[in-house]
Amino acid sequence: MINLNQLYYLIYLSMALLISCSRATELAAPLVMCTTTTPLVENTHEKSDELNGRLHQAIAEGLPGVSVWLQSDSRGRFQFTGGKADLATGLDLKICHAFRVASLTKVVTAMGILKLVENGSLRLEDTITGILDRHLVAGIEKVEETTVEELLNHTSGIANYDDHPRFATTILNEPGKPLTADDRLELARGLSSTPDWVMTKYGPSYANTNYVLLEKIMEKQTGRSYEEYLEESVLRPLSMEQSIFSTLEPFPRNCIPGYCDLYDNGSIREVTLFDAQRFSAEGSLIATVKDLQRLFNGLFDQKILRSETMQLMIERQLGLLKESVVGLEGFGHDGQMIGYSAEMWYFPSEGLKIIILANRGRISDQQPSIQIFETLFTDLVEMAK
Repeated sequence: MINLNQLYYLIYLSMALLISCSRATELAAPLVMCTTTTPLVENTHEKSDELNGRLHQAIAEGLPGVSVWLQSDSRGRFQFTGGKADLATGLDLKICHAFRVASLTKVVTAMGILKLVENGSLRLEDTITGILDRHLVAGIEKVEETTVEELLNHTSGIANYDDHPRFATTILNEPGKPLTADDRLELARGLSSTPDWVMTKYGPSYANTNYVLLEKIMEKQTGRSYEEYLEESVLRPLSMEQSIFSTLEPFPRNCIPGYCDLYDNGSIREVTLFDAQRFSAEGSLIATVKDLQRLFNGLFDQKILRSETMQLMIERQLGLLKESVVGLEGFGHDGQMIGYSAEMWYFPSEGLKIIILANRGRISDQQPSIQIFETLFTDLVEMAK
């Protein structure tokens, strides 16, 4: 029997057949070459040569471009930027090129929410309907009893708007068409929530809808747009000068094209438009590896949040996921878009932080072609630990 994910995968593929390649090319913004070539860090890691070799192998296997930063307390630091920013022009990837980093945005959003908790503007136990106007969230199952904390750690059970069939068809039929936060909440209305017993047995139920609701809460509590508030409270204090939200500027001058093997036949195509304007506080950040390094170090060095808040963030998985990679327990987040892939993790037992970005993504987690990126990530963690 076909499962729901497989069904959506087939929908994605069938709808992709209807999309005009020429139309996507017409709408795509031109890439303006950035000029910075200064390395992020000096390569002092004792396995720098092996790490370099593995990254060149991944490029040869089909990753257009990849940018990596890692730091190990015991083995040193390493940075790599290689491959192509743009396959059509042959433009080399540089340290100043930016990627769409998808759900890594959730870390920034969570930091902004927890900053409001620290200053007393919000409590983790506050409910959605105790903050937002009821008409805004009417028709979304479980919204009445859900708290801010349950949104942050995906234990709300609220349905994922991605699961609505109209979401996939909208993206693939009309690449580049914006989907507002209200549009995405509308898709969540009427979808069945995850039963409590399922989460008790299997754990949190990840849903982008949770972070759209956090965006609405953030805006209600601050009286400002989520972009303005997060820029002031997180991006600017950390000097993330080459980062921007796609809701403000969908095609920044240094944002590189994204690619995908739509049919898993070994042929990749440019798909930059598909996810360009469908996210906000759950996935709209565009950033360089340098800015993400500033974000991650700033998070764990308590430059934005207090130490006790940072520990709470880890313990309760408030904007940070907990996973085991090659036997190491890590805290961080991954990000996947149709044309981009991202990982950002901290492994405390090894004192290891790692960020990896690539301009190749997937349309479904059923795609075997994305294994190039996922295998690279686990290999780098194994080699660097």
